[in-house]
Amino acid sequence: MNGSAILARQHTPHKKQEQHMRATIIAGLMAVGFLAGCGGVEAPEEMSPEEANRIVEMATPGPCTDACDAKYYQCYYGGGDPYYCNSYRAYCISQCP
Repeated sequence: MNGSAILARQHTPHKKQEQHMRATIIAGLMAVGFLAGCGGVEAPEEMSPEEANRIVEMATPGPCTDACDAKYYQCYYGGGDPYYCNSYRAYCISQCP
């Protein structure tokens, strides 16, 4: 063995040392985050039933989006170019009300 191989072998940490070091660093970062007030649970804001319904309607796809998805599936599974199919779907959805 040459000198650099011996030196590299002597300074290579063992697996348990690496795991312990990694766990210590993560625990330290988490402690700093908690002390700084990061990661705490906040109380949810009160919301009116009308606002809750509006959010649900926005998150639920409508008939236009369903039609765009149907065209996408026909294109993609019909052997179309995936790039074209994805681009057309994005365009189709952008035209939905």
